[in-house]
Amino acid sequence: AVALKQGRKGSLGIFFHSLGVPGSELSYRFVKEASACLANHDTRLWLRFFSEDQELLELCRPSLKRELDGLLIAGEPHPAVVEKLLT
Repeated sequence: AVALKQGRKGSLGIFFHSLGVPGSELSYRFVKEASACLANHDTRLWLRFFSEDQELLELCRPSLKRELDGLLIAGEPHPAVVEKLLT
């Protein structure tokens, strides 16, 4: 009820393009730390993985504004889609 009154959803999305080589645990450590930090703030984590620009754009559907308080896109840079993501 408090979240609704404040206009908050209590969720943060992390859309993640895996980092490092398989077995390096870099991706695992990132997700583990992000999850622990969000849990300390009573915020739920939405985690999605992607590998291509188009897949990332499909994840960023307009309804996310109603479902998440914020979105973090992590991992390998995808500069070709930055402008589309900002709109």
